Amino acid sequence: MSAVSHVRGSTIPTIRTLSIWGTVALVTAMALVAVTSSIAGQSNRAASDAFWQALSVEGASVESYEDLASMSESSDLVVRGHIRNIDLGRQFGELVPEWPNPEEGFVHYANATLVIDDVLGGPVAAAKGDSLVLELFLPSRDRLDILQDKSTGETGIYWLRNKGVTAAMLGKPRDVVRSETQFWRLISFEGVIRDFDGAAVPPIGADEMFVESIKDRSFTSVESATREVLAAE
Repeated sequence: MSAVSHVRGSTIPTIRTLSIWGTVALVTAMALVAVTSSIAGQSNRAASDAFWQALSVEGASVESYEDLASMSESSDLVVRGHIRNIDLGRQFGELVPEWPNPEEGFVHYANATLVIDDVLGGPVAAAKGDSLVLELFLPSRDRLDILQDKSTGETGIYWLRNKGVTAAMLGKPRDVVRSETQFWRLISFEGVIRDFDGAAVPPIGADEMFVESIKDRSFTSVESATREVLAAE
């Protein structure tokens, strides 16, 4: 005999009724979680777009790439990782009192702590779990507030140049090379591809041909293709 039975004139539910309502509640809860997750993902994507938009400067990229292969072959290091925090970095130049905005005499950088989740390849050594200083050029000092507010810490693949390697190639003194070695930069505006819901998403300002080359590709496929290129070097 069932532990819970129907009594005449009573509204005591049966085990079967409880089971049905429990299933309905579970399905409803799962649907709500899915909707909430989707909304959160869209919100993070919008914040990430605003982050990279704040760094975009019309015509400022010295290097530009049309595909993954050429960009990977030109990088000092390629990693999968995420940005943990943003701080004000180095400043170059001086105030120019005669300018309408004396601050325009300065060049500002933000320091992003880039945590390495995995190393895809490149001639400069690095290890999983390491973190490095990624210098991000600030078009203006007030963009730092936007970066700190909009940083979402999403996973991305980063194509990097080491500033010490660049300084050595330019024939800079050893002390300058040694000092610059701690700093990294993106190889170009194409130099980061973000992972949102498994899709490979380029940053704002990337070359149109490059964007087209990864259109509709998954983040995993981009990572695999990059590893293959770097392994063949």
